[in-house]
Amino acid sequence: MGKDLKGKELGKGISQRADGRYIARFTSKTGKRKTLYDFKLNELKRKLREAVYEDEHGLNGNGESITLNAWYVTWTELYKKKTVKMTTIYKNHSYYNSRVKNSIGKMYLQDIKTYHVQKFLNDLLDNGLAHGTVSNIRFMLNDMFDKAVLSEYIRKNPCIGVEMPKEVKKERRVLTREEQEKFFTFASSYIHINVLKFAVTTGCRIGEVLGLKWEDCDFERRKITINKTIHYSKASSPVEGSKFFYTTAKTMSSNRAIPMTDEVYEILQNQKIKQIEQKMWKRSIWKQHKEFQNLVFTCSDGSPVYYYNVNSAIKDYVAKINVIEIELAKEEKREPKIFEVFTCHTLRHTYATRCYENGVDQQVVQKLLGHSTLAMTTDLYTHVSEEKKYFSWRRSPVRGKRALQGQTDCQSAAGQLIVLRSVTAHRSACCADRTKRRPCKSGTENRRSGRICFGSCLRIGFRHGKRN
Repeated sequence: MGKDLKGKELGKGISQRADGRYIARFTSKTGKRKTLYDFKLNELKRKLREAVYEDEHGLNGNGESITLNAWYVTWTELYKKKTVKMTTIYKNHSYYNSRVKNSIGKMYLQDIKTYHVQKFLNDLLDNGLAHGTVSNIRFMLNDMFDKAVLSEYIRKNPCIGVEMPKEVKKERRVLTREEQEKFFTFASSYIHINVLKFAVTTGCRIGEVLGLKWEDCDFERRKITINKTIHYSKASSPVEGSKFFYTTAKTMSSNRAIPMTDEVYEILQNQKIKQIEQKMWKRSIWKQHKEFQNLVFTCSDGSPVYYYNVNSAIKDYVAKINVIEIELAKEEKREPKIFEVFTCHTLRHTYATRCYENGVDQQVVQKLLGHSTLAMTTDLYTHVSEEKKYFSWRRSPVRGKRALQGQTDCQSAAGQLIVLRSVTAHRSACCADRTKRRPCKSGTENRRSGRICFGSCLRIGFRHGKRN
């Protein structure tokens, strides 16, 4: 029995050093003598209990011989490659290599405690990493440690007890009508302008837009089928083969048919003509991989478009717009209206917001965006005031469940879909003054009623400004 400096009995194998530290010794089943230290007696006893337990259950040797980096490779091969999408594997790979590998990744599994994980995540947040990204990293680590427990490398998951600060939700970036018109006017000569126009007039994700094939576009039925998405992998990723690869749609709800409006039809026709011209002028270098034949949107050499290049071009054009705005502000002696930068996904938010502003039924917007629940549509993609949302909903000609009764999703969407004139030049509209009971000029706004009607308004139940 060991004693402390005052002569008090401490228990078998425990004693106190002259410097005040408590020391515990025990012999493992393999005959190896192990020593533990701590300034607190209770903490040392806890360490001793854990060490004895791990030794009795055969955990000690494994956890001490494998690092988190080595376990990540094993975890990916055993538990992920056959169970998740390749996009998930790539994201995990990106998160791990950029954030985890050179920090706690070098530590042995047995040595990683809750404190280390908590400090690691706190440092990521302090360095400005997005809350959502840190949450994804935590989720990945938690699964890795769970599998390590099941594999008997460690006894306890160190992610248990880790706290994440509450996320402060930021208002999502949405282009105003003025910004939308200004940007698309300025970027009209951009090589991938049709990509941006298609995105803002359909609300599709950028991967869905860039992965679209001509056989997905039914010009006779005016319908576009969304059933896949294209991704890009870096050379350092575990994804084998081409840097570009296809996956199924993000969710089951993402598999959908969207209406081909006049605006979308015009965009696709322009893109087809443009693509034919590129094939003629760059015949020698035009080459498409067999997996990526018949892509709607391509680079000038026929290769798939990398979404990063699209986002990069958006930043460049926004910067040029701001330079011009600053010069004009100086001449006019006023404060410049700085154009805030945005990404391709902002166009999806903008599309949804425009729909709400113009009274498109919520369930229709949900179907068009490919969301599994109505809450996702309302919470994530509605960026108008509560007052606007209410009155827009009240103006909607078909609301609630009636929006989809007796119609296909595509038909219902075609009847209610509203696209802005800031994006396209064509507007097939008929608007009626409720007081005069006569149609006004095509494409104009009824100032008294405040309603903008489009060509389908008669078809969905409006005639001369009132419901039939």
